[in-house]
Amino acid sequence: MINVKARECLFIGVLVVGLSGPLHGQEAVPVVVEPGPADENTDIDEIRVTATPIIEGTEITRYADKVDVVTDRQIDDLNAQDLATALYRVPGVMMSRHNVTGAYGGGDGGAIFIRGHGSSRPGQEIGTLIDGIPRFSGIWTHSLLDMLPVDMAGEIEVFKSAQPVLFGNMSFGAVNIVPKRLSADGSEGHVLMSYGMWNTWVASFEYGVAEGPFDCYFMGSHRNSDGHRDDSRGTVDSLYGRAGYRLNDLWQASFQVHHTAGSVDDPQGESVPELPMTERFITNSTLSILTFAHAAPKAEGSVKVYYDDGLQDLEEWDDILLETYSGQTDYANYGVRVAEKLFPWNNGEILLGLDNDFYGGHFVEKRESGDLYDTDLTFYNIAPYAMLSHVFGDDAQLIPSAGIRYNVSRYYEDQWGYQGGLKYERRGVTVYGNCAHSFNLPGVYTAILFGGAGWDTLLPEEIDHWEVGLEQTVSEKFSYNVAYFEDDVENALRVTFPGPVYENVGAYTSRGVELGFNVRPGRDLDIFFGGAYSDTDPSDSPYAPEVTLTAGVNYSFAERWRVSLVLQHVAEYYTGNPRTPAPNVLVGDYTILNMKLSCRIGMPDTGGEGEVFLAVENLANVDYELKPDYPMPGTTVMAGFEIGF
Repeated sequence: MINVKARECLFIGVLVVGLSGPLHGQEAVPVVVEPGPADENTDIDEIRVTATPIIEGTEITRYADKVDVVTDRQIDDLNAQDLATALYRVPGVMMSRHNVTGAYGGGDGGAIFIRGHGSSRPGQEIGTLIDGIPRFSGIWTHSLLDMLPVDMAGEIEVFKSAQPVLFGNMSFGAVNIVPKRLSADGSEGHVLMSYGMWNTWVASFEYGVAEGPFDCYFMGSHRNSDGHRDDSRGTVDSLYGRAGYRLNDLWQASFQVHHTAGSVDDPQGESVPELPMTERFITNSTLSILTFAHAAPKAEGSVKVYYDDGLQDLEEWDDILLETYSGQTDYANYGVRVAEKLFPWNNGEILLGLDNDFYGGHFVEKRESGDLYDTDLTFYNIAPYAMLSHVFGDDAQLIPSAGIRYNVSRYYEDQWGYQGGLKYERRGVTVYGNCAHSFNLPGVYTAILFGGAGWDTLLPEEIDHWEVGLEQTVSEKFSYNVAYFEDDVENALRVTFPGPVYENVGAYTSRGVELGFNVRPGRDLDIFFGGAYSDTDPSDSPYAPEVTLTAGVNYSFAERWRVSLVLQHVAEYYTGNPRTPAPNVLVGDYTILNMKLSCRIGMPDTGGEGEVFLAVENLANVDYELKPDYPMPGTTVMAGFEIGF
């Protein structure tokens, strides 16, 4: 039986039907976001005078899921250096970090959290994907920000609700990075260089070309900084390449490679005595994706084969044995993902898919006193899924959908995930509701830590989710959206004593309201205001502040000048990792203002265009922390230029 309260699903239906009368506004243009299709096209726009701040927009999919979309234009306006800084101003998203450049580890040294989910590390309930392919540490089952660079992102899709059918395991929420490519004949390139405080350097180059059936794209970037504190150095490099070829009128093939390498130091808490060595986190990974995709009037789909090979080295100091040690992770994730959409009747769609994913590898903790935790283990999931939807109506559209996924894993019992949605759209107004049941399986780390006692008897973490929302485009100058959600999590993994040992004894509830407003008073001015209210039980759930507010302004003036301003307020919140025995710790509220000022420069000789810019973070020099005892930088200045050709 579907474990979602009947009254809640009934409420969704009543709300949609109750608002199905005449509504006023502009004629709606249906927008569908399909996560990670093989033939996803991301146009790379010329440098624009203005762009919507913070997010490009909020889209309601055919399956009644709300998706916030951040494009390369927002990433550029925010001067975002990684995935966390690109997303944490999106309502409902939080982040943690230590350093100016680079993410130390996969937990509070560099991570993102959605609606209070994602703090259980090792392990993670949030899926992170590149072009629909999961990317995470195969041993520790959580994402690493330095392996998810934003330079190659054409779009970033943020799924805040549970996604059991489309994404399966690790799907209490999801972030999908859609890589850049050219979809129309021509060529385009960009060069960017910038320099800032603490000897911070950023350089990137990208170039794409498309001609006839062939297209390719290349991107490379380098970031390094000495950091705002002692021992907070960070270096991150990334490379991305893609080549595609249209085989005939129906089929196309592509191959893409994503390579990242990083080395990031931990400055330690201010009150911690100086260590005899600098703790360091090193990453090196390569993800390869081979895709065959087709499109026909009655069917479209793709087959994706991938291989993700990664190394992690965590160099730390042991205060008890007074020795250094190195946690060495050599993981390999690989598999095949098949998706097919059928259109057997007018306005109907059947989505069928099969995911076959392997993840794991070898871990050892190297010590002079003797190696520990030497483990070589691989998990797998085989999961068929199906989703059915139909569009009723023409001027006013009602779209019900329902789907199911059946997951077979190597060591755990079979799991079901399911979801349903109802979307109503008429003349610029969209009302939607969805409910879902999803799961998150224990990872390889449970067989390593604490001796791995009982790891193969653990149960998956489970979430029951429901959400209702409204989005309206009042005019070209004003649109808004509002959503209410509830998430109930059971069987969450926690560390217990005596032991220590992992057990399914945790539970928490997250509910809240999110809203966003986009205003365009004139051609040269774009304004965004968003906020989120969250209520969690227990109240000390990590990374779930009661209130977050964001305001963004993009303003173009004097023909060539543009200023981007972002003001963010975050109420006090708890930090911590529920999979460690330490209590969660409260950090104070903060309000910070960031600015980017840029001037466009014409380049008649090449026909291209460029800009010079000055970016200032924490303009008011506010003292704040994202983690107790780890002060964030004060006013930070960076200047640079970008050339498009």
